[in-house]
Amino acid sequence: MSADEDTELRDLVAATLEANGMLAKIKAQLRASVFLALEDEDSLTRLSPRMSPRVETLLSSNDGVLTTQVVREFLLFYNLDYATSVLDPELNAPMVTESAPDRITLARDLGVSESTDTSLLTSLIAKRSAPVRNVTDTELLIPDDLTDKQIADANDKFVAVDYDRTGFIDKPTTRRLFLDVLPKFSARLLDRFLDDELHSATIGFPEFLSLYRRLFLMCRSVVAPTAADQSETSV
Repeated sequence: MSADEDTELRDLVAATLEANGMLAKIKAQLRASVFLALEDEDSLTRLSPRMSPRVETLLSSNDGVLTTQVVREFLLFYNLDYATSVLDPELNAPMVTESAPDRITLARDLGVSESTDTSLLTSLIAKRSAPVRNVTDTELLIPDDLTDKQIADANDKFVAVDYDRTGFIDKPTTRRLFLDVLPKFSARLLDRFLDDELHSATIGFPEFLSLYRRLFLMCRSVVAPTAADQSETSV
């Protein structure tokens, strides 16, 4: 076979592989294999795996960890196995690769629905791109405080999780109770709130109600206009 025929055959094979999508997959597999081979070689001479300083800074924050978890979920959802095989050792972050939360928990932290039709990253972008609907005055009629029904329901649920009937529950139980009372609230934001506001190992219902009311008022201040805002609008 001549050199020209060899070149023509090579180009024909490359064009065929590119047309059926195999060429990109082969290239991705090759890049992953090369990276992993280099990583194995480095491990013989390095005591710690390689990590970009920027990635190290990223993973030092909760938002950074959440970001990488979302990116990895995107790769896994679309079966980008070779890209994932490169990402995992380069991150070298067990909280992202090994002990990451399940998809349902991750979706709740992001405030998006856990759909089997699309990745969480796509859902997040779609939510951000959705048109903003004007909210009517009627929809802004949020009560100034917890209603009697909300307090009664919270009390019933508190009693239900007070298994030893001491009148007190610990912090993990308090967290689960809040997620039960406020199922759509971000678990990550709740953890931050409890870290800042809950200073004792156990609490009774009065303390829980105080935290519940404080959290309710904080949320209300974000979504409902204050009296000052309303007076400015009416001028």
